[in-house]
Amino acid sequence: MTSWFPSEYPRKQGGHSKTSPMPRSKRCLSVSGSLNQTLIVAPPDLIPFSFQYSLDIYWAVGRLWFDTANEFRQYAESVLQHEKMSAVPTARKIALFATEHDFDNATQLFTKQVVRPMIDGEGARPIPIGKQQKFGLQTYLGEAATKETLGNILRGLDGGVPSLLFS
Repeated sequence: MTSWFPSEYPRKQGGHSKTSPMPRSKRCLSVSGSLNQTLIVAPPDLIPFSFQYSLDIYWAVGRLWFDTANEFRQYAESVLQHEKMSAVPTARKIALFATEHDFDNATQLFTKQVVRPMIDGEGARPIPIGKQQKFGLQTYLGEAATKETLGNILRGLDGGVPSLLFS
């Protein structure tokens, strides 16, 4: 794992960058990751989302932040528990989750041109996504695609956690 400081990106002589979005006093925060993945462990008021998004141009960037040490402990314990499982508890199904709002052309287009073809299949012999691989298909579209429904999908409350969630 490599570690570097935001003040070193992009690198310039003297370690100072005019393009750094962070005040000089806060440039001691480290960001760790590999060539393809970067994880920021800091609140957005210390490392702004704008900095995260600028990194996201080059790497897959994630952020982990909790308000208390206890929340970090709970998260770490749940990751360890998941990693120690002999088999990941997922159901052989695909969940398609797509909101669709009258006021939002993007959600309408996504549902119509991406999700519907996955459900119905396309071409001369339309086959729904996952059917050939014997996956079940659950769809949550429009009014059924609520925050509560998404939480239930992720908790496996509707027949187990899906192997693939597409949203």
